[in-house]
Amino acid sequence: MSRKKQSTPPPLPRRLREALDEAHKLMGNKQWLQALDLLQPLTEEYPKSAELYKILSNIYVGLGDAHGVLHAAQTLAELEPRTPLIQLNLAGAYLANSWPAIALRVFRNFLRRWPGHPRAAEVNETVAKLGQVIHAALTDLGLPEADGLAVLELHEDLQVQLQLGHYERAQQLAAEVLRRKPDFAPALNNLAQAQALQGRYAEAIATCDRVLAFQPDNIHALSNRLRCLVLSGRLEEAEQAKAPLLASQAPATDGWVKKAEALAYLGDDEAMLALFSQIPKKELSSAHAMLWHYAAVAACMLGKESDARRYWQEALKHNPTLSLARANLDDLKRPVGEREGPWPFTLNYWLRENIARELERAARDRRDNTLRDAVREVLAHHPEITALAPRLLERGGREGREFILRLAEVAATPELLEATKAFALGRRGSDAMRMKVAQTLAMHGLLPRGAKTRLWLRGEWQDMLMLGFEVHGEPVRVQGRSPQVERWLDEAHARLRAEEWEAAEQLLQKAVQAEPNQPDLLYNLSAIYLATGRKAQAEALWEQIHASDPDYLFARTALAQRAAKCGEVERARQLLDPLLSRVRLHYSELSALAAAYIELLLAEGQHDSALSWLKMWEEIRPDDPALDHYRSKLGQAERPRMPRLSQLSSLLRRRHG
Repeated sequence: MSRKKQSTPPPLPRRLREALDEAHKLMGNKQWLQALDLLQPLTEEYPKSAELYKILSNIYVGLGDAHGVLHAAQTLAELEPRTPLIQLNLAGAYLANSWPAIALRVFRNFLRRWPGHPRAAEVNETVAKLGQVIHAALTDLGLPEADGLAVLELHEDLQVQLQLGHYERAQQLAAEVLRRKPDFAPALNNLAQAQALQGRYAEAIATCDRVLAFQPDNIHALSNRLRCLVLSGRLEEAEQAKAPLLASQAPATDGWVKKAEALAYLGDDEAMLALFSQIPKKELSSAHAMLWHYAAVAACMLGKESDARRYWQEALKHNPTLSLARANLDDLKRPVGEREGPWPFTLNYWLRENIARELERAARDRRDNTLRDAVREVLAHHPEITALAPRLLERGGREGREFILRLAEVAATPELLEATKAFALGRRGSDAMRMKVAQTLAMHGLLPRGAKTRLWLRGEWQDMLMLGFEVHGEPVRVQGRSPQVERWLDEAHARLRAEEWEAAEQLLQKAVQAEPNQPDLLYNLSAIYLATGRKAQAEALWEQIHASDPDYLFARTALAQRAAKCGEVERARQLLDPLLSRVRLHYSELSALAAAYIELLLAEGQHDSALSWLKMWEEIRPDDPALDHYRSKLGQAERPRMPRLSQLSSLLRRRHG
């Protein structure tokens, strides 16, 4: 009888094969983190590649990341359920994550399926030792021997489902555990976690209260309760819940971390560092990486940057894959005016995904409502968002700030606008973001327009001019203009950019003949005169335009610049000051106005005020080529480009990490 041929696995895609080869080289040099950064993004593109997850498993082992090892082992067990060694690795991963009951189950399944495997004797020894481990665990948890193993296994399954983000399944398992043992505090605490992660804070608080009714000093219940109070916007109650949590001396797994986590949500940096100083050195040496991260955030908030840097470095020693620590540490390396940190959590720790869905649905299905009304309805249904706004603006990182600022822009509620104003006048976040917000507030009359406001920029307080213009880049078309003149004008602009002066002038002369006394046509013609050395003719055209249309901005600013350079500062100010009352400018109009005011202020000897105009100009239109001339004139280096606010949906579609 012929033997059945084994099927040959399909070849790996070239992109994946090359990435795996590169990862092997990095692993050979023990560059585990670089190898992880290379392969991790590929899991979305190749979710069913066993080869990819085998390499990732080895990388996580090299990093000492037990959670990562377990995730890779679980995925491999689903992809190759008939491979004995993969099942053994899965059992070992459960054991490394302190889930002995599930590990025992997998080991026993292994022995039942492959009793003659070469490693069966070794597994039998491990199973015997696990019996002792589980006996000790049952004793510690107060579970009876008879039904204890089943309860323990259910509880560990509950924890696994929580880690995977399967919250409904986690609650089902919790219900089964509590049916067998109604006063089992660990299951109640995990149930509260599942409820909170679904945004059901009232239920989670009630579950915590069930625990505290028979264990009033249970650290996990006290910590979970405080966190849920914060996230539901009940901040005064959360503050009152701090004292019993900090006073508790009850034994608890990761008790220090749970206390620190609650303080991070509460935003009590002094209490955080006081707590950190109380941890015995013996325990601190093996402390959870997040504990070091929380301490680093508190230290940085209080201006202790060297301590913060050291704590984040220590966090990464304990867990090199802790992205929060890495991101904050990178942020601390930036110039002071570009920093967004520190932040203890990403946005999805603060706000649940159901809020994202409601806001997106409101924006999409608002029917007769305006977008503002639709978003306000969601805010009324979720008052915790408004309550948390100041906290997110202070310590929510860039994404938390962008979320609140975008909401404030759309909803414009008094509470959100007040929080936004406090942010603009404060010291958190990047200079670019605070400057942009301040100018927007001035545009809406929430900061004084045309006056200076004290802002924290580049690590010091500076007086900045708040103009409050709405600046746009929409095409400007003259009403009633003929298509032929539009074509001549467009072609003339192209010729101007190519410095083909004669051709551009001929086209503009045709346009002026067809539509005499149009200020934009005459002003473009004056630009050619100026570029070709006919300054007197250009200036005569400016005067002609201004006489026939005093509101035409470009003629006013050109005349003002000429007056300022000639020392006629009063004449220049008379031309420019009326323009400050405008509320909407095109980008090109802003550039002309800013350049004219800088010339005027320099003529008046007001260098700092001229610099204020330059900064405002840079923040609004950072790519304007005219900026280089005025930076040089004012002795300023080029500033980094201001980042734009993201759209609402891009900030809200993140799942909880």
